[in-house]
Amino acid sequence: MDVYEVELRFSVGEPALSIDAIDDILYDSGFGDALVGHGGRGKVSITLSRQAASEKDLISSTQLLIKEIFPKATWL
Repeated sequence: MDVYEVELRFSVGEPALSIDAIDDILYDSGFGDALVGHGGRGKVSITLSRQAASEKDLISSTQLLIKEIFPKATWL
């Protein structure tokens, strides 16, 4: 498998969550090595490098995990 780097942007869909809470949830869910940025009001950008069969597979698997973590998430 090759290593791919992707950036995903999404809104967590839960405006009550603070930036620190979002960071903690992402870290606890295995994104401790990802670069995380915040655009305010629950908007998040994560950049990560992972081994995967393809870039598309990495994006799909990461999106599934984000939806498990933040069920109300929407992609930007």
